[in-house]
Amino acid sequence: MKVVVVTHDKEPVNGMELYRLHYPYFYGLSDNYIGEITIKRMTYGYILENTHEVLTDDVYVFSRLQSLEVAEKIITANKKLVIDIDDYWLVSLEHALRNTEENKEYVKIITKTLSMAHLVTCTTKILAERIKTELDIDAVVIKNTIPDAPTHFSGNKFKHTKVRFGWIGGVHHIEDIKLIKDSFAKLHSDISIKNKYQICLGGFNADKNNPFYFQYEKIMTDNYKPFINADKSYFNYLSLFVPQLEHIGFNKSYRRIWNKPITEYGQMYRDLDVAIIPLTSISQNGNKNIFNSCKSELKLVEAGTTNKAIIISNVEPYSQHLIHEENCLSVGQSQNWYTHIRRLINDKDLRKELADNLTTYVKIHFNHRGETLKLFNALKKLV
Repeated sequence: MKVVVVTHDKEPVNGMELYRLHYPYFYGLSDNYIGEITIKRMTYGYILENTHEVLTDDVYVFSRLQSLEVAEKIITANKKLVIDIDDYWLVSLEHALRNTEENKEYVKIITKTLSMAHLVTCTTKILAERIKTELDIDAVVIKNTIPDAPTHFSGNKFKHTKVRFGWIGGVHHIEDIKLIKDSFAKLHSDISIKNKYQICLGGFNADKNNPFYFQYEKIMTDNYKPFINADKSYFNYLSLFVPQLEHIGFNKSYRRIWNKPITEYGQMYRDLDVAIIPLTSISQNGNKNIFNSCKSELKLVEAGTTNKAIIISNVEPYSQHLIHEENCLSVGQSQNWYTHIRRLINDKDLRKELADNLTTYVKIHFNHRGETLKLFNALKKLV
């Protein structure tokens, strides 16, 4: 079987391509099914610039295909079309990058290309059920996993004298970060644990015109209260929004971990002891946040792969994987993150126990080889 993975460039450009295409196909199928399947990469541009005669392989795989022209070329050439989708296609208010008309066009194209596909894959059972209910399409669940082969998620933790708590992620998570606002304010006001912890914001974008990380930072520092008077030099440094001289923040109670290329993203976990994973279950309109419930368990998987303890919202899609005080400290409606943070600051043994148990859980339930086998079997049915 000859499979072509179609991406925007020669290397993954975002998390979708890394987790949904690069890892499962190039670090999964290529490694485990030599002689039965060949995997190669092609770019969107190459397909669009050439006639369908270039399509000489058996299967063409895309992540969230947003081009009817490309989809039609695959079908016309009598080749198999595979589309992976890792998020709910009806974008929530919190995640909308487009205006209303652009959103409508996005939904129209995504749902059309999905209906054209010979195979649809997705990340979770919850999302698969949405796809079936709303689009009448059967999707095969292939979980997000991280391969055992050396990746940027491997490597030893950077040592530190403080207990480091951190959130690592991208834009459009302000409603999630707001869940920990009051707890961070309590944390920074608690003089009994002063100098024992550090809060890290991973993935910080250096563009001062980007409002998202600035908003996250204000919440995580309680509007810079630890520094605005007592440590003005550090406050002034933060106001510059530049990665230069980042070592200045190494021992502070708050530190930026600057954004890295997607192929180095996992290295940021080396700067953490505990991952903070808030996720709101309520949308801005007060209804259930379907978009969030259809997300994958990726942050849990990343933390388990890198052997971190976690404090996490007890909501979908995480809730079915959480065993409070065994593989995590889970946060319910009370949203009392502060109590859990304070507890882990003072309990090294619990931090290690939670981290080790989560790592074991992820190895069993998010097994890269197992998910690769599921994907291989799904592809075999196409040819």
